[in-house]
Amino acid sequence: MSRDALIAQAQVGSGAMSLYQGRPEALEAMLHSVQFALAGIAGALPAVGSGLLVVCALLAALWLHGRSTLTLSFAATKRALVVRGRNPALIEFAEAFATRLAEQAPAR
Repeated sequence: MSRDALIAQAQVGSGAMSLYQGRPEALEAMLHSVQFALAGIAGALPAVGSGLLVVCALLAALWLHGRSTLTLSFAATKRALVVRGRNPALIEFAEAFATRLAEQAPAR
């Protein structure tokens, strides 16, 4: 069986041969250009993956380094307590403080 017959047999179900009937070289050129485009996209994936890895590492470093800020606002004053890095003790203090304030608030 010839190459053109194999292409025709493989493409009859999808209707592609009805578009390129009598011109198998046009179908081959179209398939070649699609494969070439897909190969170009696949060739770019390692660079995209490396870039994403660098961005993720940078974000992880910033997240670990970070800072914890507790802001207390009263009638006319505002006080911000800033601590470098993640400080679970400051977060626990803020939660305990909020709970204490909620317990002392008058019921409406």
